[in-house]
Amino acid sequence: MTEAKTGQMEQSTRKKLVKQAWFFLVYLLGVILLTIVIDRLVVSRFCQKQFDDGLIFKPFTQIQFKTIEYEYDVYVNNFGFRDIYGRKKLPYAPVRIMAIGDSFTYGWGVKIEDSWPKVLEKILNEQGLDVEVDDLGKPGAGPEEYAEIAEKAIPVLKPNLVIVGMLQGDDLAQASSKAEPEKAQKSFRQKLAGMLRAIYPYSSSAISCKFSKIIPSEDIHRAWKAQAVQTYRNFSSEQKARFNLLDEEVKRLFVSGELNPAVIYIAITNPDYYLELENLESPKAREKIEEMANCLVRIKSVAEHYQADVMVVSIPHRVYVGSESDFNTPHRFGFNLDPQMLNSDAMDRAIQEACQKAGLEFRGFTPEFRSAAKTQNLFFQLDGHLNQSGHQLLGKMLAELVANSLN
Repeated sequence: MTEAKTGQMEQSTRKKLVKQAWFFLVYLLGVILLTIVIDRLVVSRFCQKQFDDGLIFKPFTQIQFKTIEYEYDVYVNNFGFRDIYGRKKLPYAPVRIMAIGDSFTYGWGVKIEDSWPKVLEKILNEQGLDVEVDDLGKPGAGPEEYAEIAEKAIPVLKPNLVIVGMLQGDDLAQASSKAEPEKAQKSFRQKLAGMLRAIYPYSSSAISCKFSKIIPSEDIHRAWKAQAVQTYRNFSSEQKARFNLLDEEVKRLFVSGELNPAVIYIAITNPDYYLELENLESPKAREKIEEMANCLVRIKSVAEHYQADVMVVSIPHRVYVGSESDFNTPHRFGFNLDPQMLNSDAMDRAIQEACQKAGLEFRGFTPEFRSAAKTQNLFFQLDGHLNQSGHQLLGKMLAELVANSLN
């Protein structure tokens, strides 16, 4: 009898435990479902949904930047590219234009409202066209990176038109076909964060936004200063001798972290950086044009898949379209330049040929910029990027082209 009662009690206890376990699981599931509903219906009203790790940059990043020539702030939106602070970025727009390029498209040195993509957007909106222009510029990028950005961003943003800004000279020099990079394995923490973003997209975005740090200008200058020290150490004896011939102001700005060390590095290690590609029949130029064309083919392919048009434009560089002082500053940095470059059309012909190989439309604005440079400053004197006037001019000329194509 005792054994029978004991067995019944154990069986009853097991049933109770099973019931309690089921109740706990149902309760937990209910709580999870309720929090998901709250995330979708409540939190979504106050927060923008973060797109994974960002199309280009980490979402919600903020940067303060100040040099002797300019001061501006950067805000990265929920999709991971530079945007107007606080502007809600939606995954749709009546007409969406995507601008891809390097720091000249990103708007280095100017407020986001003054970058040519946003100037273009403003002009088109004032003309009654409901257009949104997304600025997917990435400092330091080249044609290979433009293709990578296009392949990642076009399927997400689904633009009607993609404008690829090819920087004169620089983008030809940087054109390369890199080997397919190996995908880095995500850590457990990254996988967990991705899972939580999938379950609670708005709540996780709110947390990311709340705890995102503002990167002060001092941090960037400190990094530039450290890079300058390391760059000089890595120079050969011949390169150090060439660096020592630079004028005192340039050397002081470089050492103090007030000048981008990458510019001096290129000038000292490859002084013919611009000059060597002026001859488009040289083996190196032919190779670079082909590689640029290959990158454009990739952009065209993904754009066509999502029914987007592609326009390639030549972004003016001061060594080809600037004033005499614009032209002389890179020479102060150590670049070998030929005054004939201010009358040359080789830099545009190279981009145009790459476009022809890829079957894409090309537009250049070299004559207009050369004419405007006679009466106004279009570039930052030391930094060399387009200033506010340069962006305004480029945005205005692009607006005429885009408005005609949209109409």
